[in-house]
Amino acid sequence: MNVFKNVMRVALPLLIVALGVFVAQRLIQSKPKAKRNKPVAKAPLVQTSIVRAGAQDVAVEAQGTVRAARTLVIQPQVSGQLKWVSDSLIPGGMIKKGATLVKIDASDYTLNVKEQRTGVANASAQLDIEQGQQAIAAKEWELFGKDRSKDASLALRKPQLAAAKVALEAAQLRLSRAKLNLSRTVIKAPFNAVVQRENAERGQLVGPQSQLATLVGTDTFWVQAAVPLDRLTELSVPGYNGTDGSEVEVVQSVGSSSVRRKARVIGLLGELNGVGRLAQVMIEVDDPLDLQKKPSTAEGEESGQLPPQVPLLLGSFVRVEFKAGQRKNLIEIPRTSITNGDLVYVVEDGKLAARTIEIQWRRQDSVLVSSGVNPGDELVLGKVSQAVDGMAVRTSKDSTKGGKP
Repeated sequence: MNVFKNVMRVALPLLIVALGVFVAQRLIQSKPKAKRNKPVAKAPLVQTSIVRAGAQDVAVEAQGTVRAARTLVIQPQVSGQLKWVSDSLIPGGMIKKGATLVKIDASDYTLNVKEQRTGVANASAQLDIEQGQQAIAAKEWELFGKDRSKDASLALRKPQLAAAKVALEAAQLRLSRAKLNLSRTVIKAPFNAVVQRENAERGQLVGPQSQLATLVGTDTFWVQAAVPLDRLTELSVPGYNGTDGSEVEVVQSVGSSSVRRKARVIGLLGELNGVGRLAQVMIEVDDPLDLQKKPSTAEGEESGQLPPQVPLLLGSFVRVEFKAGQRKNLIEIPRTSITNGDLVYVVEDGKLAARTIEIQWRRQDSVLVSSGVNPGDELVLGKVSQAVDGMAVRTSKDSTKGGKP
């Protein structure tokens, strides 16, 4: 009995193991077999647009810097103590044309005017006396002046009369000068301006060498733009190739948006700039600080005020667009579609076809081409990774067919 138990103790585990191996082999042999399919190459998806040719408004684009059109350093023409200074005469203060800036103590100049008036009155009286003396001398000459050997001009007191007239004229000139100096004690703004610098305080002694303030005119600013020499023929520049300057748009970037202002070409500097050897074109912008805007109720504004606009400040870097007319039969292509400077791709029968384009005009975000692509071609928008001529592609169902690239 013990022998049987010992045999069963050894044989039973072996039997269980053998049964497990047998079941596992049967499961492995009966498992389903997966079918292998050949891999299918997936063509990249591209966005396309049908290109069209037509007339295009072109503009010469350039960069420019805003400069002051009128700058004036205020210096008095007479000496004295400042008795009054305008509250607007501070850096950034706005000054209207004709507004009084400073007043110099006019006491001495007022007294001088009175003194010179007395001098004029005295000289006038002396002239009257001399004219009376001349009348007496004329009668005496008629009575006793028959001796022709005597000089009639001396006898008739003509030199004395001329001297009296000169003395009166000199006195009148001294009075005019005194009045002029008196008027110069009040200094006024010659044009609408903004105060750039100021150095004037009440009680300050000033003279012709004193610089009281620096004013910058606000009616117009200039933009000095650098333009390639080969583009000058596209512009109308007064004194160079036309009488009326080309229309211009000055574009100032303000964060993610931009402010556009109308302007005009007024001249061409006679030298190239030091960087890039570009021509320097002068542009005039009216009301750059938006000070002359009138209230309006347009566009649903109930307050009667125009919305605030960022002013065009001196020293700003701006983009300049010179209007250069229209060009016919050109195709606009976005810059993002161009590879290696002059290569684009079109889709023909589901495959990429490389085209070399001829660029006639460049814009900020696009170019205008005259050859390389034809109207009706399906232009690939953007760049395709590892693109090669003849590569199969898929076009997006959401592509902008029939639209402008």
